[in-house]
Amino acid sequence: MAFRMATPWKHPKTGVYWFRKRVPDDLRAAVGATIYQRTLRTKDPEEAKSRFLALASEIDDEWRRLRRNARLNAVEKPAALTKKQINGICGEFHKWMVLRYENQPEQLSGWKQRLEHLRASTGPRARRFGVGFHFDAELRAFLAERQIVVDDPYEYSTLVWSTGKAGLMAMESLVARTEAGDWSDHDGLKKFPKWEQVEPTLPVTSRMLVVDVDWEQFKTDSTLSPATVKAWRPMLDKLTAFVGRANIAGVARKQVVEWKDSLLAKGLKHKTVAEGYLAAARSFFNWALEREKVQSNPFADVKMRIPKETKLRPKSLQDEEARLILSETLRPVDGRTSDEFGAAKRWIPWIMAYTGARVNEITQMRGCDLQLRRLEIEVDDKKSVEDVWVLKITPEAGSVKNFEARDVPLHPHLVEQGFPDFVKKHGSGPVFYDPKRRRDGSDLRPQYQKVADKLGEWVREIGIKDEGVSPNHGWRHRFKTNARKVRMDVEIRDAIQGHKPRTEGEYYGEVPVEAKWIEIQRLPRIEVANPVEEKPGAERRKLKSEARMMTARRAKARGNAAAKRRSTAARQDA
Repeated sequence: MAFRMATPWKHPKTGVYWFRKRVPDDLRAAVGATIYQRTLRTKDPEEAKSRFLALASEIDDEWRRLRRNARLNAVEKPAALTKKQINGICGEFHKWMVLRYENQPEQLSGWKQRLEHLRASTGPRARRFGVGFHFDAELRAFLAERQIVVDDPYEYSTLVWSTGKAGLMAMESLVARTEAGDWSDHDGLKKFPKWEQVEPTLPVTSRMLVVDVDWEQFKTDSTLSPATVKAWRPMLDKLTAFVGRANIAGVARKQVVEWKDSLLAKGLKHKTVAEGYLAAARSFFNWALEREKVQSNPFADVKMRIPKETKLRPKSLQDEEARLILSETLRPVDGRTSDEFGAAKRWIPWIMAYTGARVNEITQMRGCDLQLRRLEIEVDDKKSVEDVWVLKITPEAGSVKNFEARDVPLHPHLVEQGFPDFVKKHGSGPVFYDPKRRRDGSDLRPQYQKVADKLGEWVREIGIKDEGVSPNHGWRHRFKTNARKVRMDVEIRDAIQGHKPRTEGEYYGEVPVEAKWIEIQRLPRIEVANPVEEKPGAERRKLKSEARMMTARRAKARGNAAAKRRSTAARQDA
């Protein structure tokens, strides 16, 4: 029997396409509906199909997560401790207390005083059964060491009450061993059941650390950037898949080392494993340790030596490469290129060349971030007042690596080319992308990131094919190189690029924009020729094809990784 494939539903009145899907019976309470529906915000059938498939994948992942959470939350509450189990814990607590303190004979007077105090301040019954609260600190340490968690407050208070007897017996044993040399077991131990019989039956709650359950809280508490969220979550999912269970609270150091070795065996670089996978897991477990979801962090002391990579060329864009890119920015855009991306090709390479900024810091730029300021400049005891265009790179616009805004004066050559006039025409909103064209989807890959990616592909298309240099980040390296050539002040050049101070002293005070303006002017103008004639059609198509193939290879690798994650999740759901 053939089944009809789900397709977008067209609204009969508005003509807008919708996503509609029946909610499975077991998820209706969690979703709150029998039919899940959401507008696809388009009347174009081809665009609707594309958005429908993307949303369908997103909904499937979400429903899989809801099912997994339902299973985790469906674990029945453990039954109350039986009398035998409570007494078994008391007997083992007594032994633990004696072993902990028996090698500290210098505390004999303290034990005797504590024992006399407990006996004198309580009656016969209370002396044996009501002084457990005096041993609360020791009881918590014992439970933590044995990885036993008693979450129910009433059950814990019952346990504290009962361990008073064992605590007093431990004090008596310690005094007897130290004072009289009597190393025999306390007579009262005979009444306790054997620990070997009790421990396997204890209905206590184990520690829980589940990526699907705890990720959102971890992300919020850690204030992770969108880029970090996008990178770390799949890494933690891979850890869960390797461990083979959703609850990873009990991961041992040996498993961590095995996971690290398996990642290297798959061909991942040492730096990727150390600064990506291990860093993500270490941070996640540190957070869990603070919240007492785990007893220790097995990633804390796992180190990894990163071998030095063979360097075949500088990371900076070289003079010929820089001139080629900047020359191509002057080429008129064709009719198939949007106004926003045409502007990105025209201006962003020049801005990166003269500011050394990260590409996303520029692609997210808003019109209101460029301001004309009047600065009082003093050079060689000569004072002057100058009107200077200043670009404010700020987290308010998007992503800034160190989460700090900074002011960067525009190089005079950018002003001469008319960049401030161009920005004025765009108002106060985004300069290099149109928010109205944003499609439904995750904020993990915002529009300004897509502009940066497209810009990098364009640079590859025009002929910068050496993968030893980044098409965008190469400008950041080049700025540092040129700043050294002109003897730019080290502290100021770092402040211009947003690099963290090198010493504790450099954290004090600020680097004023006036100082940055003086140093920016040290950079020489970059003179480029007009773009050469358009490459022959066959050669141009070949370059574009090679750039698309590079992009396709990266996309295929990401797709394979995503498919593997879905397959692993499906096996866990089964």
